[in-house]
Amino acid sequence: PKEIIGYQNLALENLPFASVVLASSDDPYSSLERSKFFAKAWGGEFINIGDLGHVNNASGIGDWPNGKALLNRFIHSLE
Repeated sequence: PKEIIGYQNLALENLPFASVVLASSDDPYSSLERSKFFAKAWGGEFINIGDLGHVNNASGIGDWPNGKALLNRFIHSLE
């Protein structure tokens, strides 16, 4: 899609920091397989967050308590 122009040539190497890829199973911009590929290439964890579409402000997720819980889990894994 034209909305993702500029994101085609992402770095495919381990990131120098801990990372996690949260992916929606019905994101119109990236399939689960592609998101898993990026997580592996970056040396990060992959989490399927279900059918939430493209996760952004326009998605209508709102406060998203589960997202906050995932963020807290990630932060605590760094300790």
